[in-house]
Amino acid sequence: MMTSADTTAEIPVEEMEPLARFGDNLLRIRQARRLSQEALAELAGVHRTQISLFETGQRQPLLETLIRLAGALEISVETLLEGIRFVRGPTAGDLVASRPPELPRLRPAEGFAEVDHRA
Repeated sequence: MMTSADTTAEIPVEEMEPLARFGDNLLRIRQARRLSQEALAELAGVHRTQISLFETGQRQPLLETLIRLAGALEISVETLLEGIRFVRGPTAGDLVASRPPELPRLRPAEGFAEVDHRA
C-alpha cells in the first residue's frame, strides 16, 4: 500500500501536485491583480477561507467555483489550469502538473485592493 509520502516521492523534480499548481496559479494571478483574498472572494461570490484553501492546495474547487474565480479575475478557466495536464497510461491516466517559472511574489505591504463594504 502506498502512503502519501510514497506518491510524493514518485513525482519528478520538475513536476508538482495538480492542486498545488492550481493554487500557485490562483495566488500569482490574484497578486498580479493586486487583490486581497477577501476582495477576490467577494468578487467571485465565495468565502475568503475557500480562496486560502485553494491557494495552499488543500481544496479542489467545484466547476462553478472555478468559473466564478476566472470571471472575477477576468481570465479564462484555462489560465487557472495552466501547467496541469492529463497523461494517458496503459490502462488509465493521471493528472500531472509542471512547476511554473519562478517569479517574484508580491508582499502584502505592496498593497492589495480592498473591498468597499459600504456598497
